[in-house]
Amino acid sequence: MSFRRSQRGLAGAAAIVVLIVVVLALVLGRSFFSQGITLEQRGATDANMRRISDAIVAFAALNKRLPCPASGAAASGLEVRSGSACTNADGTVPWESLAIARDLAVDGWGRKISYRVFAGAQGFTRDGGIDVTNCSSNAPVGGAAVTDCSTTPYHYNHRDDFLLAKGLTVNDQGSTVTGVAFALIGHGESGLGAFGADSGVRTRMPNAGGSEYLNTQGSATFQKLARNIPTGVADPATDAAHFDDEILYMRAAELIQKAGLDQRAWPAPPPASVTGTFNLAAIQAASPGYTGASQFTGLTSLNVGTMTITATAGGAAREIGFRTDSGVGGIGVIGGSSFNAVISSSLNEVLTINFGTGSYLNRVDIAFNEFNDFGVDEERVRIRFWRDGVQVQTTTKNAWRTTSGPSNCLFNPTAGNEFDRIDIEPITRTFGSATSLTIVAVHACTSWFTGSCATTVSGSVPCP
Repeated sequence: MSFRRSQRGLAGAAAIVVLIVVVLALVLGRSFFSQGITLEQRGATDANMRRISDAIVAFAALNKRLPCPASGAAASGLEVRSGSACTNADGTVPWESLAIARDLAVDGWGRKISYRVFAGAQGFTRDGGIDVTNCSSNAPVGGAAVTDCSTTPYHYNHRDDFLLAKGLTVNDQGSTVTGVAFALIGHGESGLGAFGADSGVRTRMPNAGGSEYLNTQGSATFQKLARNIPTGVADPATDAAHFDDEILYMRAAELIQKAGLDQRAWPAPPPASVTGTFNLAAIQAASPGYTGASQFTGLTSLNVGTMTITATAGGAAREIGFRTDSGVGGIGVIGGSSFNAVISSSLNEVLTINFGTGSYLNRVDIAFNEFNDFGVDEERVRIRFWRDGVQVQTTTKNAWRTTSGPSNCLFNPTAGNEFDRIDIEPITRTFGSATSLTIVAVHACTSWFTGSCATTVSGSVPCP
């Protein structure tokens, strides 16, 4: 009897132990099971965002721009776009415009994935907004920001100048990433700030003081942070520290490479500016035998850098002369009945400066010497602009300096009248007397030259 009671006691104790183990297994299993579901849903979200990212790259390759977001409240997945502007900056993935299944545009919890893109007049959603195929890897870097890469006549913009100051900003685990083309945001298991896939109703917003709130906005520094679910908080929407978002982004430089829209190795453009100073040193460099003792240089063609200067009188070729007046040297024309080395209107003398075919300059500063305003009688000069052998514009300028010495003026042809050659031709004064002068220096510049285009001649008086 005593033995049987002992057995029954041991069996009861074993049953209690088994019951405790079963209860613990159920409790722990539920926790493990819950964690497994969450991991599976986050994995599904990540997989969908990667598929969406691939679809956006394909859209960019086909359309040379990025799509705008869809309306989170709408049943459709069409982008909503007005010109370069996106109607729903805080919208969702435009799955119909991307030609993907609706199921790919939702997260693992069945909510719409948010989509942020750099839009606007300079943005990636405008026509051609992500196309840099006309930029050149041979172009200089560090110019001003450009909206589009130039195609005519040269590909003189670098991709980095096209992308300068463009893109979204992402805080990636404490590192600031700029130049982001787009970002995809899954709002995690809490779903705070997400749009319902079926209802289109937006859930409660996260705490406005937290990082997660920034991911619900259309314009912000978007946050990619470590998951943080503080314990003991009943309502995550009230907790600024709560963060369960997932974010996938792509920088613009990576996007254009993947879309096949990157810059090309176009031929290098000509120099952005061409400078020539026609002092004694320059003449001697071009004509080593010239001592400066005579006005006759012995040159019918003067090469200074990439410029070639020729002289004519009445259409006939003449020699280039050099002279110094008021301590300033300059070039002119010698030949026919002229021996003064000036350019004179009385003999129809002209100095022609060729900058090289294809230079396509858009402004030039010319420094004259002894080009004077005698009060009521002003000397005058005509500048003819040529491109590819065709005259594109003529500009006339009256003298403005009332004393001896150099003076300079910047000539700006009308937009579109870029030039590769100029003719400098004195014309008669206001009351018919002859105009005579020499040329001290020129500085010609392209439209992409960002520095000053003025000549640097000591004591020169700029034109008004």
